Amino acid sequence: MVFSLSEMCSRTRIPFTTCFGVVHVRNALLTIIILQLLGEIIETLQYIFAQSAYVPDFLEFLFEVIESLVLVSTIYGWWKEKKEFIVPLFIQSMLATMVTLLSTVLFFVSMFFPYTAAAEAFIPPGMIEDSASTRRVFFLMCFIFVTPIAALFGWFVMTSLGAYQYYDHKEKLEAFRRSRPLPSLNVR
Repeated sequence: MVFSLSEMCSRTRIPFTTCFGVVHVRNALLTIIILQLLGEIIETLQYIFAQSAYVPDFLEFLFEVIESLVLVSTIYGWWKEKKEFIVPLFIQSMLATMVTLLSTVLFFVSMFFPYTAAAEAFIPPGMIEDSASTRRVFFLMCFIFVTPIAALFGWFVMTSLGAYQYYDHKEKLEAFRRSRPLPSLNVR
């Protein structure tokens, strides 16, 4: 299956798809669920098997509970095809996208102005005395690392919105089908 650039950018592609019309939003939502589930498992294992006696504070614990609830809600929404249960994923993904995009912009600006107050907020304690070129390399590496994550969260937003629209369309289609009268079977 080979696509040309004009086909991928075309607005006449199949509805309710993502990744340039190749993946249906229901399958993409399953991919998001699997990625989030793997992330939660890794985070939980990290808390359990960490060598240090790190105890998360209340706010961090609250965020973990919210992430888990969003994951459960998304799984239920995907399983039962209920659009209302996709909304928490959309909100979480939108917030994550905004935070990572803001971080990306701050890292980009900090590459050119490594001694601003915003740049100082991101510098680890061991790098406070380092030269401007060392700081620029640090901010470049942060920019290179965070930019794909921002794009991934943006894809989460678009996919969750697409899944919401798909489930809404499917729900309205079913309601229309149920509202139609059945054909009469009068035989004469």
